[in-house]
Amino acid sequence: QVEDTLYPVNDLIVHRGRLLKGSLNKNQAVTALIDAVRRKNIQRHHTATHLVHEALSRVLGQHLRQAGSIVTPTFLRFDFNHFAPLTLDQLREIESIVYEQVLSNLPVNTSVMPIEEAKKTGAKALFDEKYGDEVRVLEIPGYSTELCGGTHVKATGEIGVVKIIREEGIGSGVRRINAITGQNALEAFQRFSYLSGTLMSMLGEDVDSILGRVEDLLDEKKMLERKNRDLQVKAAMSDIEESIKPRASTNGVDLVMEKFENITPDLLRQIGDRIKQKYPVALILLAGIGEENHVSLTSMASEEAVSKGIRANEFLKEIADLIGGKGGGRPNLAQGRAPDAGKLNEAIEKAPEIFARLVSKGRAE
Repeated sequence: QVEDTLYPVNDLIVHRGRLLKGSLNKNQAVTALIDAVRRKNIQRHHTATHLVHEALSRVLGQHLRQAGSIVTPTFLRFDFNHFAPLTLDQLREIESIVYEQVLSNLPVNTSVMPIEEAKKTGAKALFDEKYGDEVRVLEIPGYSTELCGGTHVKATGEIGVVKIIREEGIGSGVRRINAITGQNALEAFQRFSYLSGTLMSMLGEDVDSILGRVEDLLDEKKMLERKNRDLQVKAAMSDIEESIKPRASTNGVDLVMEKFENITPDLLRQIGDRIKQKYPVALILLAGIGEENHVSLTSMASEEAVSKGIRANEFLKEIADLIGGKGGGRPNLAQGRAPDAGKLNEAIEKAPEIFARLVSKGRAE
């Protein structure tokens, strides 16, 4: 089974593969057969690559140059230089141009000629590619002419539908398009049809209304998430409203610390805002233990506390260091993370001492 072909030197093609059964001797004559289905799929994707290349140039401009490509039996990938992501309208225009050539069933002609003669035809070539004295020219009459030595369909109508499935940036000034053709495109459309049909059935909508319904559901989801966060804050506050008390007080500044399970950094900040209402001159440290025992830290200092020299970022950094984490921020708000909560209780025990030292430092300043 041939798995690859190599060109170690000019005019020498080496087939690399593996023996599935039987035996093979040196200098033995063999008969090579082409996997017709696989070859046909490669031809469709390869010719489609040329159609896409020309369509890109027409839509985006003649500055466009090929920066790489891959042709397989199941998809094509085309890299090109361009300065911005493609819009949905541009992608649709490119597909329309390509599909027009497919419907026209244009002949795909190949010819071998001297490279100077090929240049006179206006055939596109890769600037960094090395060509011999003779080259193979692929022409789709009235559409494009390029130098190419690959396998292609005889007419564009053999390609079938060409569908762009992804467009993305892969580097500075370089974009990439992935597309599918023929049977692969049909299977993709069948999947899309099944998914959209299932969604319409589940939501009781039709093609024209399904998008609006999904947008409404997403808006509703965001609203419910906000309400859920508010309820979590209220629940957390109701649990600690009566029990919350400063762990230490120095120079008129209170130190408030609390630990929570399964709570997000955003919720920690909201809880901190509520605590500041109860203790207007305070330094606050809140720790949330989440999945895999990870720790989120939030430290807040009220305006009055900051005026007395308290710095939430300095306090949080020392706490984070004790539990093997990192953090930073501003004097009034700092956040951090640690990979494990194993040393959190030990750090909380040392926190009053750190707090007292920072207060003394603030008074000295």
